Amino acid sequence: AKQKALALSKITLNISNFLGASINSLEKTIENMSNDLKNFKSSLSTISEKELDNIPFSNHENITIYSKVFRNLDIKKLMKRTGELIETPSTIVLVANISDKSTIIFSRSSDLTFDSGQILKKVISKYGGKGGGNINFASGNIREPDIDIAFESIIDEVFN
Repeated sequence: AKQKALALSKITLNISNFLGASINSLEKTIENMSNDLKNFKSSLSTISEKELDNIPFSNHENITIYSKVFRNLDIKKLMKRTGELIETPSTIVLVANISDKSTIIFSRSSDLTFDSGQILKKVISKYGGKGGGNINFASGNIREPDIDIAFESIIDEVFN
């Protein structure tokens, strides 16, 4: 028990030194940091929602193509927004989110006839990525440096 108490004391001192807090204020410092993290996540979520409302688009052969690479967005919100956009006929959404891993989402409105899952899987596998999905909605992971070329290859597969 004495050894365990000494080990815990050493860990506590190390944490205190790392955080630049005295032993007496360590608990309060950690509580403040936890609250700061919650506030940061809330702010990031708000910023994410604003970003999702402004995905740039272009038109090609009477099809609207939404495309953007995001950083550190809430992936669930990104997928939800993608689903909303493809409710409009003649729409393609091709987005990526770079965080601890890089995720590509490729989807289409139900009136278009190509297979999103098959195209995404074929393209990202060329770059060591993995993914899949169904005919309307697909997602996968790929290395960040390969995102731009994968986007180009996916669009080429759709229109060629």
